Amino acid sequence: DIQQCTGPLELLNELNAEGRAKIAALKLSIDKLVSVAERESSEKKKAELLAEVDTYKQQLSTSLAAFRKANVVSVCVIDKLAKEELLSMPEEQQAAVRRRHDKQNLANTSNQLSDKLLSISRHLAETTQKSADTLDTLILLLIVAGSAAPWVEILFGKQADYNYQPSNYKNQQYRRRHGKGGKERWKDICRTINPDPYAFPGRAPYPSAPICP
Repeated sequence: DIQQCTGPLELLNELNAEGRAKIAALKLSIDKLVSVAERESSEKKKAELLAEVDTYKQQLSTSLAAFRKANVVSVCVIDKLAKEELLSMPEEQQAAVRRRHDKQNLANTSNQLSDKLLSISRHLAETTQKSADTLDTLILLLIVAGSAAPWVEILFGKQADYNYQPSNYKNQQYRRRHGKGGKERWKDICRTINPDPYAFPGRAPYPSAPICP
């Protein structure tokens, strides 16, 4: 059907979709047969099944080659017929067809660029969110370890306050980001790192303030 298709391209695309679906179904059937062969306890039966798998794989490879070749032939035929049809028109009509074709290509390109930009924007937003969460966790770990001062100064350009309670540190950001449950989530993070808010092994990083409220 694909090799005999003379247009339009929409019809060729539909035939391609059907062909890809059949190829995918054949691949799935081969994978299932391989799984059955691997579970077969009889070596003779297993060898027979694997031989069938090899046969089907060869058929699949032949089908893929024929599928690609048919697509190339069909595209060449459609392109040739389109050129012949265009050249047989009067010059004014040819110009109108070219303008319409250019507008369609421009619209398709614009849609593709919009989709790509939207995808990039979503990826950047996810990456930014993950980076923010990672930075919050890193700063909290440094605070608990008592070595946050130089890093806070490097990251934020200000001297770290060792009497500042981490229960309030970033608390407003958490509340804005997570809504009403932000404060409780911040407390949960504190308790996860140090379940006992008043027990500090060695030197406590905050002599005048507990780790958690």
